[in-house]
Amino acid sequence: MKYGPLLILTVAPLVAGMIAAYAVYTYGNKPEYDHRIRSAQRNAEFGWTCLAVVMIGRLIAFANCYPLALESCFLTKDDRQLWTNPFMLVEIGSNATKNVIVMDLDGPVGMYNRANRAIQDMVETCGVVLAALYLASTVFALPAAVVALAFCVGWFLHVVLYATNHDSHGVGYVLATFAAAMLEGMVALMALMALIAQTEM
Repeated sequence: MKYGPLLILTVAPLVAGMIAAYAVYTYGNKPEYDHRIRSAQRNAEFGWTCLAVVMIGRLIAFANCYPLALESCFLTKDDRQLWTNPFMLVEIGSNATKNVIVMDLDGPVGMYNRANRAIQDMVETCGVVLAALYLASTVFALPAAVVALAFCVGWFLHVVLYATNHDSHGVGYVLATFAAAMLEGMVALMALMALIAQTEM
């Protein structure tokens, strides 16, 4: 089992999101952002709330990526169509065959199955995105709204293109993933600034 990619996929998006968030903070309306962060810091628990959302976000990222590390143990690049299957089923009983049962990926049924698979991926990330969007909007209102739009566009592209078996569906997934990571990055930056400010009081 390969843990390297698992670690990278768990940590790298947050790092990239924090870098992007810091760029927004530095080159955006910094005085206003500082004012909003100071206002939020009046609630002593604000930094811990932000940190809690980031921790949950990274747990969700790890849980979503962990099956990929396991898949690589029995699937190869030649099994590309099988990578979409969240479950590999086998028959049981006295007359059971040794065939593996997978999703039907052909024709309209295949489109339906892939669309549902894409929805499953989206739902897995939505919880922390909504929490991060709420917190990030208290400081980075307009940038958070723009990033939320990018998240929506990314998932729209991924669902539609994945359902039609278009090879470029990954572009939408990457856009949505980066948007989610940027919202988390904003919240992580807010947590860092709030907790540092608490230690200086």
